[in-house]
Amino acid sequence: MMQNKRARRLLQVSMVACLTFLSLPEWGSGQKQESNVDRRCQNCHGQKHIATISLQERGTMVLAPESGLTERENPADLFVDQDKLSRSVHSQSTCIDCHSGVEALPHPARLPSPQCISCHEKEAEDISRSRHAEVLQRSDPPAPYCWDCHGAHEITSQAEANPLDKIRICASCHQTHSGQIEGVENGELLVQTYMDSVHGQNTGEPGAPSVGATCEECHGHHKVLPINDPRSSVNRRNISATCGHCHPEIQKEFEETVHADVAHRDDPSMRPALCSNCHTAHAITHAGTPEFTRDLMHECGSCHEDLYRTYLETYHGQVQQLGGERAARCSDCHGTHNIRRPQDPASSLSAANRPGTCARCHEQIPNLSESGRLNFIAYRPHADFRDKEKNTGLFLIWRFALFSSLALLILWGLHWAGWLNRILREKPARMEEGKTAAILRFKPTHRWTHLAAMFCVFGLILTGLPLKFSLQPAVADLTRLVVAVETLGFLHRVFAVFLGGVAVFHLVILMSVFWKLKRNLAGRILGPGSLQPAAADARQFTAMLRWFVKKAERPGLDCWSYWEKFDYWASWIALGILASSGIVLWFPTFFAEFFSGYWFNVAMIVHGYAGLLVMGIILLIHILNSSLRGEGFPINTVMFTGQISENELRTGRSAQYARLAEAGALDELREPAAAGLKLKIATYATVASLLLGIGLIILIVTAIIL
Repeated sequence: MMQNKRARRLLQVSMVACLTFLSLPEWGSGQKQESNVDRRCQNCHGQKHIATISLQERGTMVLAPESGLTERENPADLFVDQDKLSRSVHSQSTCIDCHSGVEALPHPARLPSPQCISCHEKEAEDISRSRHAEVLQRSDPPAPYCWDCHGAHEITSQAEANPLDKIRICASCHQTHSGQIEGVENGELLVQTYMDSVHGQNTGEPGAPSVGATCEECHGHHKVLPINDPRSSVNRRNISATCGHCHPEIQKEFEETVHADVAHRDDPSMRPALCSNCHTAHAITHAGTPEFTRDLMHECGSCHEDLYRTYLETYHGQVQQLGGERAARCSDCHGTHNIRRPQDPASSLSAANRPGTCARCHEQIPNLSESGRLNFIAYRPHADFRDKEKNTGLFLIWRFALFSSLALLILWGLHWAGWLNRILREKPARMEEGKTAAILRFKPTHRWTHLAAMFCVFGLILTGLPLKFSLQPAVADLTRLVVAVETLGFLHRVFAVFLGGVAVFHLVILMSVFWKLKRNLAGRILGPGSLQPAAADARQFTAMLRWFVKKAERPGLDCWSYWEKFDYWASWIALGILASSGIVLWFPTFFAEFFSGYWFNVAMIVHGYAGLLVMGIILLIHILNSSLRGEGFPINTVMFTGQISENELRTGRSAQYARLAEAGALDELREPAAAGLKLKIATYATVASLLLGIGLIILIVTAIIL
């Protein structure tokens, strides 16, 4: 402790002696005088101890003001490292070139700030017009001085400066004063997003293989101006040139596009697509990542809202939202930096170039005939089926599906309500009749065929619905987490092929039964066991409505009622339309040889929105007419047990009962009623399929509404 005090006292005495001696006049050349001045400064400021001695001791070495000295924020700044100074760009300058007022010693305690303008006039002029000077004049949190960015004595050349050091300098100020400067965005957020970006992550130590863009390379060195200033390097008119310093080929390509044309117009009402609009200003991600391509579509949509909405309703847009990487994005069709109007012959969407653009994904297009290629490009990728003026055909198809579905729902909904009301009133009397023998209604072949068809239909709906929910972020995120959209597409086609096989098998069974019937052709087609609609069905429907309101006796029904015939034929028609439209969408290049690509738009509406809506309505009507109607309410297990009670056959299908009794065929159809485990399995299977069907209907309606 005593030795430290003696060392400090010795240093103090030495400095005072030196100051006294060096304050004497100098003789000789000017260069020698300047050299002596530097040595005089270093006698004090070249000693590390100057940063550690007390304020009172430093006060004896300077001309202290009358009010006394106050402690410096960072006393270590008093020490000047000669080694660093000798390597700086100011190594040939003297101390008094920057620090005035030190010619006579001892000098004042607080020297004037260095006047860099004396050597750097142009830079000083740029700074005076910059954003930094503006906030300094407003007395906002301290704007940077020259030495805050360049350093004090260890200033290196621009070429030797470490890119990371440049970023740290800007970041330290913008993070410290985040949210404190009027009109300035959240600086801390900007710095953080930059550091996480492709520019920030590529910025490394000297010698690294690649160096990303630093703050100054985008915003400028000294003339840092706000974005709305026409002179700013990041203004709409200048940003392409700024980015072009590192990406010259892309800038050249961009300058010939429609976006550049809008950007250079003096019209603030027009919003051009600039480099920073698509790539963002600070949070720039790598252009090759799936996240970037998905986010880029949203950027396009921020300006082209209507086109973006119609794109998202197409298969391309839906698959992209669900994480697919193979479907076409905006840039795949319109280009990236070379976006031109479709009327421009150089555009990727011009009539001459469109087949080649589509062929990037649809590789079979070059093998098509000339008419086939023209047919294919007739597809309208942004057709809006809600726009009656521009897309009348698509609009009418959608409206027909909507109104016909509502009409069917109202008709069969009232039918179900009337029947349920009548049956519930009569149920106590029916229950007193007790149990009777079971009658076989469906053979195992029929039941397994129905189960396979139900499995395929449910699978098709489940694998197709995520496309309709792709605009809902939660559903899209869940789908991406659970299963790849390519897998969904594969499963959807598997279910479709399997359902086609079930349909063929069903037709084979029908034809075998048809030829075994011992009737004439008319009897086979319109006989009591036929599913062919007939005039009698209309009479039965009218009579049933009258029975609902107790205006007539219950009509005698045969093997197939009018509602079962409706379910059967409506399902065939709906599945046929959906299958044909699905095949067209599955093999578009093949069908382009035969008709215009406009029919692809029709197929998308039919297979998507309209078909899905009609399928949901038919499924609902089928559930109402089978499990939730009449004698089967609330659980009808006939499709899993194959049986109905003899009571139900006699009262609900009196015409069939009378015909079977007359032919003596009832005994052949009687069998023990399902009981025990068999009945439990049938009941649970019925409940499960019923709940799943109702759940899918709710999802379909929700998807259409949203």
